[in-house]
Amino acid sequence: MYERFDSPRRVARLPGPPYHFMSRVTHAEGKIGGMEPGSVAVIDYDVPRGEWYFGQNAAYAMPFAVMLETALQPCGWLASYAGGALAAEENLYFRNLDGTGTQHREIPDDIGTLSVRTKLTNISEADGIVIMSFQVVMSAGDQEIYTLKTVFGFFPGDTMRNQLGLPTTKEQREALADASDFRVDLTTYPERYFGTSLRLAKDDMLMIERITGLWLRGDKAGKANIGRIRAEKSIVARQWFFKAHFYQDPVQPGSLGIEAMLQALQALAIELGAGEGISSPRFETQASGVAMTWKYRGQVIPENDVVVVDIEATEIRRENGTVTVVGQGSLWVDGKRIYEAKGLAVRVLGG
Repeated sequence: MYERFDSPRRVARLPGPPYHFMSRVTHAEGKIGGMEPGSVAVIDYDVPRGEWYFGQNAAYAMPFAVMLETALQPCGWLASYAGGALAAEENLYFRNLDGTGTQHREIPDDIGTLSVRTKLTNISEADGIVIMSFQVVMSAGDQEIYTLKTVFGFFPGDTMRNQLGLPTTKEQREALADASDFRVDLTTYPERYFGTSLRLAKDDMLMIERITGLWLRGDKAGKANIGRIRAEKSIVARQWFFKAHFYQDPVQPGSLGIEAMLQALQALAIELGAGEGISSPRFETQASGVAMTWKYRGQVIPENDVVVVDIEATEIRRENGTVTVVGQGSLWVDGKRIYEAKGLAVRVLGG
C-alpha cells in the first residue's frame, strides 16, 4: 500500500530512537486504507526500567513529554493505517494541531507495560489537507493513566512553508520584549534550580537554557498578578531530537515544546517559594487531575535560531500538604508565536 513512498517520495514516519515509544500493535479495527472514522488501534509500550529519561527528569518518573509522545505516536500509526496520506500526489507532512489531555497519575519506571487505545473519531478533507481527530486512553492494567482528545493533519509542503503562526496581539508582542534585570544561565546547573530535591530536568530533557525575565508582582506579572517568567533555548541543527523526529522531516516534537513551558513554570514555582514548608519537596511530573489544552500553529526546524517561552501563573492551590501552580503561556520561534497552552500545572509534593 505504501510502496509508492519508498523512493523518491516521502511520507510521514514514526519517530526513531531515542524518542520512539511503541513496542507492538495488539489490536486494530477498521479497514486498512479505508479512511473510516471509528477505526481503532491498541498499541503497547513496554517501559524499560532505568530508561534514560527517568534519571534526567525533575523527579524519577516518566517526563510529561515522553508520556505525551506515548499517547500521540499511536495516533500517527492509526492515521497511516487508515490511509491518510494515500490520496495525495505530493509529499504530505503530518503535524499535531491541538489537544486536551488529563494525566491521572505519575508513571514510575516499574510501571511495566502502558497500553494505548486510540480511536479515529472524525476525518475531513479540503484543498489537499486531511484533518483527523482522535480519542486516546492510556492505561496500565486496570489503572487509567492519561486521557486525551487530539487533532492531527496531513499538510502539503506549501502549507508548511507559509505558516502564519497563532493570532498575536500587540500586548503579547510587547510583553515578549519586556525588559528584565533577571537572567540565569541554566546550562551551568545553578544550585537554586538543580541543587535540591525541588529541581528542573537536566541533560537532554532540559528544554530551556536560560531565564531572561522574571516578574513576581506588578503590571508585567500576568493578569492574575501572581508571577510571570520568560525563558529561551537556542536551536542547533545537530540537536538529538531532530534526528529522531522525523526521518526526512526534522522538526522539534511539540511535546518537547510543552515540556519547555512546564519547565519554565517549575522555575517560576521555585521563585514563588512553592516548596517552602514541605519536607523534601519535589515536582510531580505534571499535576495530576488538571486538564491541559494546547494549540500548535507552527513548527521548530533546524534552520531556526531561538525558542522563547513566556509563562504566567494563573492560580496557586494549597491543599493536603501540596502546592499546585497553574499557568498559561506561549512558545515563540524567531519572533513568531506558534504554540499556546492553558492548564499548564506543576505540583509540589513531599518526598
